[in-house]
Order: sequence, then structure tokens, then C-alpha cells
Amino acid sequence: MTVLILSRDERFRSGLELSLNLLGYTAMATGSWEEAQERMREHPIGCVLLEDDWPEDADFDVLSNLMAVKMLSVLVLTDNPKEWREIAALTKGADDYVPKSIGVGALIARILRSTRKKISGQTENFHPLLLVISKEAHTVKVGDRILRLTHKEMNLLEALIRASDAVLSRETLLDRVWGLDSLEFEVRTVDVAIARLRKKLSDLAGINPIETVPGVGYRLRTDQARFEWIAREGEHDLR
Repeated sequence: MTVLILSRDERFRSGLELSLNLLGYTAMATGSWEEAQERMREHPIGCVLLEDDWPEDADFDVLSNLMAVKMLSVLVLTDNPKEWREIAALTKGADDYVPKSIGVGALIARILRSTRKKISGQTENFHPLLLVISKEAHTVKVGDRILRLTHKEMNLLEALIRASDAVLSRETLLDRVWGLDSLEFEVRTVDVAIARLRKKLSDLAGINPIETVPGVGYRLRTDQARFEWIAREGEHDLR
């Protein structure tokens, strides 16, 4: 499970990030809401630990934005418990409201409890979204909605689909998608193209099936979406 710690207390968030990573979790921390949004676009976050230390956020706007993300568990941590803040946070949808002084073991237990509830409450009715692809037309279709991709974006999506759940490095994607032309580009070219493809898929279907694997590359999350090619004669569908 990937846990995102969102707190302006640098010492607190760094210490908690280290503790969770040592215990086998993938934890990342930030003190910026903008950076938190970027992390959630790039990584499959399962739980957010949100510190109740945002003085201008009297109406819990940050919490409300987090609760709009499907299958996301949110625990609010506080250094100064107030009953009215706890009531407000829980009313807004927070899964728990706990003091920052809580032990790491007890915090993990609460994380597991909240994520189990999310999963058990939603997975029965959750099915990966079906995206139908026409390589010839450079289109991706979801229901009646159609997305048009550039030639490079289509080749990039195809490379990720054919790799299934395997992680592809930036160098591998550069070679497979840009081919001989790849000598003219840097690996940053892949990051820019992935960002554009992610945005298009998100705008079309409201999902982000492309996961960033830090220090390695990218992979397609088949639990989020399944893809079907409109096959030409003699070809087989990819599912």
C-alpha cells in the first residue's frame, strides 16, 4: 500500500515517512497540496494521512477534495484535538481523526481498518473500465466518448498495454516508441508524453491507469482498466 503524508510539519512528516517505509509500506510525504495532487496523479495512493494544520482551511476544502477520489482512505491527524474539528472532519467523510502522538503500530492498525472498509464496500461493484482502441484511427473509446491520440501517444499506449503489468523503463519506452529517432531525444521526452497521455485518459474516462514506479519507469495498472483492440483481419484482440 502507498501512503501519502500531507503535513506542513516537516520533522513530523519526515519521521513518519521513514517509520512507515521501514515497516514495509511505500510512504511519501509533502507539505504542499499542489505536490500532493501531482503525487496522486502519478501513484496509486491507498491512504492519505492529512494533518489538521491548515489554518486557512476552516471548511476542510483539502479533505473534501481528497474524499472525491475513489477508493481513497483519509485519516486526519491533529496536534491539538478539538471536538468540533473532529465532528466536522468525520462529517466531511474522513475515515478517522487521531492525535499525532499515536503510536506507529496503532496508526497502522487504523490505516488497515479504514482501507479494508473501503475495499469491502466498493470492490464487489467495481470492474476495470473497458477502453476500446482503434490503432488505425488513433482513437480510444469509452462508451460513446471518443479520444483521439497522436501517432506517438498511440504507440506509447500500445507499448504499455503489451507489457501488461510489467514495468517499462524510460529508456525502453524511448526505444520502442521513438525507435531510431530516440537518439535525438532524452528520457524526459517520455515523461512529457506520459503526462499528456495521462491527462487525456483522465479527461476521457476519469481514471489514471499509468503508474509511475519511482527510479524504474512506468507500468499499466490492469486493475484500473482493460483494453480491447478493434482488430484488423488476422489480428487478435488484446484484453
